[in-house]
Amino acid sequence: MALTLRSRETGEHCERVMQISLRIGQEMNISEEQMTTLLQGALLHDIGKLAVPDAVLLKPGALTGEEWEVLREHPWRGANFASVLGFPESTCAVIRQHHERWNGTGYPRGLSGEQISLEARIVAVADAYDAITQDRCYRRGEPYEVALHEIFGSAGICFDPAVVEAFIQIPKDELSV
Repeated sequence: MALTLRSRETGEHCERVMQISLRIGQEMNISEEQMTTLLQGALLHDIGKLAVPDAVLLKPGALTGEEWEVLREHPWRGANFASVLGFPESTCAVIRQHHERWNGTGYPRGLSGEQISLEARIVAVADAYDAITQDRCYRRGEPYEVALHEIFGSAGICFDPAVVEAFIQIPKDELSV
């Protein structure tokens, strides 16, 4: 609710990412406990953006290097915020790790492969899909086929290949949330 009050776009994005993440989790047959972590982590994955100034968060053009550094703090800030609110470490890990990459080139810690929680790896795919397909203040959203191509092409680089495999099994109409 706080994210939606701050930025309707970000709040709606988190809701869609949660729904897509849960669908991927179902496809992967993860446990009920993992589904709970996934639900919480996906819904709160961008909560750290509450600390990002509007000039950065809502900027209609390309970000400067300094602005990117400010934006890249949101996973840590969000995980810390969720921890203070009493969320379990597994949920905080999803928030902190959702921008890590399978090959270790992500942030904030440069984790790779299974060093990244499965739930965070699922959120990363759902987050990318939504980011690609939705209109943003700086560009138009791309069609499903473009998103599928980009995500499939990033399996083993940005994304866990097993998560991508589960994602591509989901019918297109189930991703229109």
